[in-house]
Amino acid sequence: MVLLSRSQIFASPTWTSFLSIVIIIGLTIITRSSSASPSPTMIKNTPAYERRSVHDFVRRHGVWLNFRDLSSQTVGGQENYRFGSHMTYVIKTVGPDLYIDMPGKLMEWGECRYTFEGREYGCNERRFDYLKNEPVFTWVERHNGDICNGTIIGGYGYQGEELYICKFEFYDFFQNTFQTLLGHLVPRLGKCFSSWYTVERSSTEYKVLADSSYL
Repeated sequence: MVLLSRSQIFASPTWTSFLSIVIIIGLTIITRSSSASPSPTMIKNTPAYERRSVHDFVRRHGVWLNFRDLSSQTVGGQENYRFGSHMTYVIKTVGPDLYIDMPGKLMEWGECRYTFEGREYGCNERRFDYLKNEPVFTWVERHNGDICNGTIIGGYGYQGEELYICKFEFYDFFQNTFQTLLGHLVPRLGKCFSSWYTVERSSTEYKVLADSSYL
């Protein structure tokens, strides 16, 4: 019986061929497994909400009256004062800049108010018109300057930008009550603006006045 040393075995052609085959098979398995594994997926951060342009929606005009008819006024908000709770009605008037047509609110006791560039103004000394109420009018929740089909155009701001009639809930810490403030929406700024105790207030969460037949 012939005994071979370890060095003789590893140096033999048979062992060398076998070892080469094992290495080739191993490399093939590793290559296939690495190519089969999926490449990392890149996740892009997408905005949670993308506001559409107001021109993507159908808007319409309302009927404005230059005389006060209690039966046809459009109720917009409700404000609570120490002397009682009072409705507010939708009006529009000429702003400080005569080229601006501003939506505003008429208090139940006859005082007219609107806001412009951070201030509250009275408009009793100016002409203002009342929005005639229609059975199809409804309030639709929107936010961040968005509107909906059938939104009522309330006026025009700088460079002819359409302004819309809106309202929002405002919490008064002093009276510990919520006020429904009627105002105007500026889509470019993404907010509904109104006033409370002569101070301009705003909100990105609001309701717009719309024609329900368009919804």
